[in-house]
Amino acid sequence: MSTYGANSQDGSINSNQDNISTGISLELDLFSGFGTEQRIKQAERRLEEARLNARKIRLQINQEVNTSYLALAEALQRYKVSATSVTAANEAFRLVTAQFQAGTATVTRYIEAEVARDQADARAIASRFDTLRAYAVLQRVTGIGE
Repeated sequence: MSTYGANSQDGSINSNQDNISTGISLELDLFSGFGTEQRIKQAERRLEEARLNARKIRLQINQEVNTSYLALAEALQRYKVSATSVTAANEAFRLVTAQFQAGTATVTRYIEAEVARDQADARAIASRFDTLRAYAVLQRVTGIGE
Protein backbone atom coordinates (compact mmCIF):
# COMPACT_ATOMS: atom_id res chain seq x y z
CA MET A 1 0.00 0.00 0.00
CA SER A 2 1.27 3.48 -0.71
CA THR A 3 -0.19 6.98 -0.72
CA TYR A 4 0.84 10.40 -1.97
CA GLY A 5 -0.46 13.72 -0.82
CA ALA A 6 0.39 17.38 -1.00
CA ASN A 7 -0.03 20.05 1.73
CA SER A 8 -0.62 23.15 -0.23
CA GLN A 9 -3.38 25.59 0.58
CA ASP A 10 -3.08 27.65 -2.53
CA GLY A 11 -2.94 24.68 -4.98
CA SER A 12 0.59 25.38 -6.11
CA ILE A 13 3.02 22.55 -6.60
CA ASN A 14 5.92 22.71 -4.24
CA SER A 15 8.14 19.76 -3.45
CA ASN A 16 8.53 20.92 0.17
CA GLN A 17 4.88 20.25 0.84
CA ASP A 18 4.67 16.70 -0.59
CA ASN A 19 3.74 13.80 1.63
CA ILE A 20 4.60 10.26 0.61
CA SER A 21 3.76 7.30 2.71
CA THR A 22 4.48 3.66 1.94
CA GLY A 23 3.66 0.54 3.91
CA ILE A 24 3.39 -3.21 3.65
CA SER A 25 0.66 -5.28 5.18
CA LEU A 26 1.45 -8.88 5.98
CA GLU A 27 -0.80 -11.35 7.72
CA LEU A 28 0.96 -14.43 9.03
CA ASP A 29 -0.52 -17.03 11.32
CA LEU A 30 2.43 -17.60 13.61
CA PHE A 31 0.70 -20.04 15.90
CA SER A 32 -2.25 -22.15 14.87
CA GLY A 33 -2.12 -24.63 17.72
CA PHE A 34 -0.04 -27.05 15.62
CA GLY A 35 -3.14 -27.61 13.46
CA THR A 36 -1.32 -27.33 10.15
CA GLU A 37 1.34 -29.80 11.22
CA GLN A 38 -1.32 -32.23 12.44
CA ARG A 39 -3.27 -31.96 9.18
CA ILE A 40 -0.09 -32.70 7.21
CA LYS A 41 0.67 -35.74 9.39
CA GLN A 42 -2.90 -36.97 9.06
CA ALA A 43 -2.77 -36.59 5.27
CA GLU A 44 0.54 -38.48 5.19
CA ARG A 45 -0.98 -41.30 7.28
CA ARG A 46 -3.97 -41.52 4.95
CA LEU A 47 -1.66 -41.61 1.94
CA GLU A 48 0.41 -44.42 3.47
CA GLU A 49 -2.78 -46.30 4.38
CA ALA A 50 -4.02 -45.96 0.78
CA ARG A 51 -0.69 -47.26 -0.52
CA LEU A 52 -0.81 -50.25 1.82
CA ASN A 53 -4.40 -50.95 0.85
CA ALA A 54 -3.50 -50.82 -2.86
CA ARG A 55 -0.59 -53.22 -2.25
CA LYS A 56 -2.88 -55.58 -0.33
CA ILE A 57 -5.39 -55.57 -3.19
CA ARG A 58 -2.63 -56.25 -5.76
CA LEU A 59 -1.41 -59.19 -3.67
CA GLN A 60 -4.95 -60.56 -3.37
CA ILE A 61 -5.46 -60.29 -7.13
CA ASN A 62 -2.12 -62.02 -7.78
CA GLN A 63 -3.08 -64.78 -5.38
CA GLU A 64 -6.47 -65.25 -7.05
CA VAL A 65 -4.88 -65.39 -10.50
CA ASN A 66 -2.22 -67.87 -9.38
CA THR A 67 -4.75 -70.07 -7.58
CA SER A 68 -7.06 -70.02 -10.61
CA TYR A 69 -4.21 -70.85 -12.96
CA LEU A 70 -3.12 -73.78 -10.80
CA ALA A 71 -6.72 -75.02 -10.58
CA LEU A 72 -6.97 -74.90 -14.38
CA ALA A 73 -3.67 -76.75 -14.80
CA GLU A 74 -4.84 -79.43 -12.35
CA ALA A 75 -8.21 -79.75 -14.10
CA LEU A 76 -6.48 -80.12 -17.47
CA GLN A 77 -4.30 -82.90 -16.05
CA ARG A 78 -7.37 -84.70 -14.68
CA TYR A 79 -9.06 -84.34 -18.07
CA LYS A 80 -6.05 -85.84 -19.87
CA VAL A 81 -6.00 -88.76 -17.42
CA SER A 82 -9.74 -89.29 -17.83
CA ALA A 83 -9.40 -89.24 -21.62
CA THR A 84 -6.74 -91.94 -21.38
CA SER A 85 -9.00 -93.85 -19.00
CA VAL A 86 -11.88 -93.65 -21.51
CA THR A 87 -9.64 -94.99 -24.26
CA ALA A 88 -8.54 -97.88 -22.05
CA ALA A 89 -12.10 -98.63 -20.88
CA ASN A 90 -13.39 -98.62 -24.47
CA GLU A 91 -10.64 -101.01 -25.54
CA ALA A 92 -11.31 -103.29 -22.56
CA PHE A 93 -15.02 -103.28 -23.34
CA ARG A 94 -14.30 -104.10 -26.99
CA LEU A 95 -12.15 -107.08 -25.95
CA VAL A 96 -14.68 -108.35 -23.39
CA THR A 97 -17.47 -107.97 -25.97
CA ALA A 98 -15.48 -110.11 -28.41
CA GLN A 99 -14.83 -112.68 -25.66
CA PHE A 100 -18.49 -112.66 -24.64
CA GLN A 101 -19.60 -113.20 -28.23
CA ALA A 102 -17.09 -116.07 -28.51
CA GLY A 103 -18.48 -117.55 -25.30
CA THR A 104 -15.27 -117.18 -23.27
CA ALA A 105 -16.47 -114.32 -21.01
CA THR A 106 -19.37 -114.40 -18.58
CA VAL A 107 -22.29 -112.02 -18.56
CA THR A 108 -20.97 -110.64 -15.30
CA ARG A 109 -17.60 -109.83 -16.85
CA TYR A 110 -19.35 -108.20 -19.82
CA ILE A 111 -21.52 -106.03 -17.52
CA GLU A 112 -18.48 -105.08 -15.41
CA ALA A 113 -16.63 -103.92 -18.53
CA GLU A 114 -19.66 -101.97 -19.69
CA VAL A 115 -20.05 -100.30 -16.28
CA ALA A 116 -16.31 -99.47 -16.20
CA ARG A 117 -16.62 -97.88 -19.65
CA ASP A 118 -19.65 -95.83 -18.58
CA GLN A 119 -17.91 -94.71 -15.37
CA ALA A 120 -14.85 -93.66 -17.36
CA ASP A 121 -17.11 -91.65 -19.67
CA ALA A 122 -18.82 -90.02 -16.67
CA ARG A 123 -15.45 -89.10 -15.11
CA ALA A 124 -14.33 -87.64 -18.44
CA ILE A 125 -17.47 -85.52 -18.67
CA ALA A 126 -17.02 -84.33 -15.07
CA SER A 127 -13.35 -83.52 -15.63
CA ARG A 128 -14.21 -81.61 -18.81
CA PHE A 129 -16.80 -79.61 -16.87
CA ASP A 130 -14.23 -78.94 -14.11
CA THR A 131 -11.75 -77.76 -16.75
CA LEU A 132 -14.27 -75.40 -18.33
CA ARG A 133 -15.29 -74.07 -14.91
CA ALA A 134 -11.63 -73.50 -13.91
CA TYR A 135 -11.05 -71.71 -17.21
CA ALA A 136 -14.10 -69.49 -16.62
CA VAL A 137 -12.83 -68.61 -13.13
CA LEU A 138 -9.40 -67.73 -14.53
CA GLN A 139 -11.05 -65.51 -17.16
CA ARG A 140 -13.11 -63.79 -14.46
CA VAL A 141 -10.17 -63.03 -12.16
CA THR A 142 -8.02 -61.79 -15.03
CA GLY A 143 -10.84 -59.84 -16.67
CA ILE A 144 -10.30 -61.59 -20.02
CA GLY A 145 -13.88 -62.71 -20.58
CA GLU A 146 -15.46 -59.30 -19.98
